[in-house]
Amino acid sequence: MTHSPSFSTDGIPDVPVKLENRLVGTTDEHGLLLVTPLNAWQKNDLSIDPLLLPADISVGCTRFTAAPATASGMLARFPMRAVVAVQFAVRDARGQWLAPGTQLRAEDGSVVAIVGHDGLVYLEDPPAGSRLLAVTGARSIPLPATLPERGWIDLGELQCH
Repeated sequence: MTHSPSFSTDGIPDVPVKLENRLVGTTDEHGLLLVTPLNAWQKNDLSIDPLLLPADISVGCTRFTAAPATASGMLARFPMRAVVAVQFAVRDARGQWLAPGTQLRAEDGSVVAIVGHDGLVYLEDPPAGSRLLAVTGARSIPLPATLPERGWIDLGELQCH
């Protein structure tokens, strides 16, 4: 006997969905897809490929095991949300890249990013107009005063003062 779960991507449309590594459909404009058929009382592997999604979508999980009871349905939820993704590279006051592993903290002291090679930094949903503090000293990095609600932004090179 076959069963159908509802598949949700929290409102993100056009997400390709696979059942046992076979494409079974794409989510609609509301981020929903009815997946059929599933085997009752057996593990059915549902998945998505995050590499097929836009860069401004944050994905909570990529796999879900569905094991519905006989003559029932279920909801397979893949948490997702649109974000402002910001990338930049940071140089210190002498023009050198910040060292890989340097922690960047928000003004409240929480760690928000770790510097990668060549000073590269990636942030999701940074507070617009704030300053990031490099832990290796009292240096700060200003962020733009305004940011869009979602999208991918490359700020290029920033100077740490």
